[in-house]
Amino acid sequence: MRIVARLAMALGYAGALAAAVALLAPSMHYMLARTHSVHATFRSTRPQVDRVHPSAALIDLERLDLSSGDAMGQATLLVAAAMADYWPSTESRDPEVEPGFVENPAAWVLLRWSDLTNTSTPQFDALRMRERDDWRAALLLGVGHCSQQSIVLAAFLRERNIESDVIGLGGHVVATARTPTGEWVLDPNYGLVFPGTIESLAQDTERLRKTYLAAGFGAAQVDRVVEMYGPEGNGRYYTQPHEYHRGVLGSIVGISLALAVVATIVLRLCRTQQSLATHVQRCPRKQSRHHDPARRWKLRGSLRAQCNRGTSRVDIKRCA
Repeated sequence: MRIVARLAMALGYAGALAAAVALLAPSMHYMLARTHSVHATFRSTRPQVDRVHPSAALIDLERLDLSSGDAMGQATLLVAAAMADYWPSTESRDPEVEPGFVENPAAWVLLRWSDLTNTSTPQFDALRMRERDDWRAALLLGVGHCSQQSIVLAAFLRERNIESDVIGLGGHVVATARTPTGEWVLDPNYGLVFPGTIESLAQDTERLRKTYLAAGFGAAQVDRVVEMYGPEGNGRYYTQPHEYHRGVLGSIVGISLALAVVATIVLRLCRTQQSLATHVQRCPRKQSRHHDPARRWKLRGSLRAQCNRGTSRVDIKRCA
């Protein structure tokens, strides 16, 4: 019984601890986020954008008033300044961009199994290279190509109830936004904002070229980017980013709390049974007299027999 009680106590503590960790996971997710070491040393590719630490950019984005006229430009510049244009290739492994356990438990387990078995497959390589859909975690990481930067910007705008999409241009990725004041094309990789749509910009390549050149980019680079705005190969950008598994953590909370409740009930029953056993050991005579029906009926039968054989009125009254 003691072993069962101890196992129930350990199970209850484990369930309560797992539930507490799962409930605190959203806060832990951002507390454990670390900026990539490349962010401080990677050379900026944006001539007119000064580098900003991702944590400071996150605070500024949270405080940004999107009702202002230049809100789209400020948000785009903050993302451009906070994220270095870097992402490892499939040939070069970079553990700093791999997901953590809280961020993606399934991916973390698969990657640890790959490390343990020294397995390298295209599926595992793609899992290590996968981008993030949680814009705060991606921003705090501080690195990402144009696709990751556009995902961050679009997710931030959608969280603020602004319709936004991520558009692939056949070699480059930008974000779009639809506000009450009009439509916008946002290029956080270059830190530029264009009023209008992708289709209107594709027909006005001269305005595109002048804007990129005025930002300080080279003519050859600008020509390649402007050519990508053509209608061929353009469409919504689809990827499989690392998702924040709130559903998994919710299941962990429910299962852990259920285990804690079951363990509490079992522990209570064990303690009740133990207290009854202790009471019986301390009071054997009282237990035998008052709680043993067989002995009680035996004593009553013997008293009746004595009364039937009794000769004195005193004995009969005593037996009665």
